[in-house]
Amino acid sequence: MKMKTPQQIIMKTMTWVRDSHNLFDYESRSCHKKKLITSNPCSIIRCDTEVDLISDFTNISRLTPHSQVLATVSQRNGIFYLSSEQCEPIWLIVRSLKTSEGPGVALKQGDIIKLGRMVYRIKELSTSSFDSSSDQTQGSEDECEVPNEHETTTCRICFGESEGPENPLISPCSCIGSVKFIHLQCLQRWLHSRVSERLGENVSSYHWKSMECEICKNNYPFSLGVEGKERELFQVEKSELPRIVLEGVDDGKGSSKGVYIVTFSENSTVKLGRGHECEVRISDISVSRCHATIQFSNGNFTIEDNNSKFGTLLQVTDPLPLITNSAVALQAGRTVLAVSLKGDESVAYKNSLDRLPAHKRSL
Repeated sequence: MKMKTPQQIIMKTMTWVRDSHNLFDYESRSCHKKKLITSNPCSIIRCDTEVDLISDFTNISRLTPHSQVLATVSQRNGIFYLSSEQCEPIWLIVRSLKTSEGPGVALKQGDIIKLGRMVYRIKELSTSSFDSSSDQTQGSEDECEVPNEHETTTCRICFGESEGPENPLISPCSCIGSVKFIHLQCLQRWLHSRVSERLGENVSSYHWKSMECEICKNNYPFSLGVEGKERELFQVEKSELPRIVLEGVDDGKGSSKGVYIVTFSENSTVKLGRGHECEVRISDISVSRCHATIQFSNGNFTIEDNNSKFGTLLQVTDPLPLITNSAVALQAGRTVLAVSLKGDESVAYKNSLDRLPAHKRSL
């Protein structure tokens, strides 16, 4: 009787020699390549440009202060999973992904995308103003404080004391004393005065570069709770056109990354990049001139990379199952991994990092 050959996980890794903002340069030839094979759960580590495996944590002593855990491989019920628990996020490489209609990946509300070093959360996806899939809790603050009935308060913008259900006095930031409260509509008008608009025939974009209070420097949330009701601070005129809201993810230093609200017509495409022709213009040197595109078609928003220098990425938030005889391309910091699972009857693994493998999204 022929013994069953264990499944093998084959990893082809490529690490950019420069350590710069956890970026990988897809145009550079200055990379360190390595091939790794395992049949067991393990951790994938990197020390400088050298990538290695620690099988089942038995060789944990090999870790040095300069070592970094990139990802872990676990096994449950006979299925191998790749995850980034207790380490930096791992990302799917968008240029390697396909939908049933072509290159790219369909976005869903709550996804986190990365263009160069700029990170954005898909705050809202809606196919019309009457069909919103807005996340009313993720990323927003707790219930906003309002004055109690014994307080005499004034709005710090209009100095008025009156308020109503549609225009309450709120405390949306960390200001205290006489500047603590502000009318909701006064704040909305002030924020609207700071919007940058790019209006086109098929695509319109609205961008708030700064989301912070000018006094306390705290960032305003995209939306907040006022007496049990969710209110949006960043508003544009409602229409029946589909729209997507991109909210900048804080870099941990308290700086604001802004908000983009983009409206589409059917089968229209919006360009994201550093160039003047882009509807979503991102002024960061790590973002290519035309970095990526988002298309709305057949009720779906699909993002596609435009051969950008530092790549377009989609964060892996749940353990990623490895599929037999299939490959997936991932990025962890400045390392790219092409990972495949070889079974008993698998074909030879032909994909290489020079031609990143396609992988249908199943998350």
